[in-house]
Amino acid sequence: MVGFDTHKYIDHFAIALKQRNKGIGKLILNKFIERSNKSIILEVELPTSNINKRRIRFYERVGFKLNQHYYEIPPIKEDQSPLQLSLMSYPNFINEEEVR
Repeated sequence: MVGFDTHKYIDHFAIALKQRNKGIGKLILNKFIERSNKSIILEVELPTSNINKRRIRFYERVGFKLNQHYYEIPPIKEDQSPLQLSLMSYPNFINEEEVR
């Protein structure tokens, strides 16, 4: 988790495979939200596969909003292209200025 002046940013959130679908992820995120005094932002892959769509629905059930602004991260290696992602935010949508 990274903190900014107006937002908290979740860099990576995952639950061990054997522990999934037991409500643990929702419990952890809800505790994090309760303790946060700022808006929260996280990245998700585009909804181009069933697993990506499931992840987005999971975050939406917790209360995150899927923003529709164009967003990409630089390539990890020189021979790769930038990776387009979507931003999700809690508790409200964010505007383009906040994305910048």
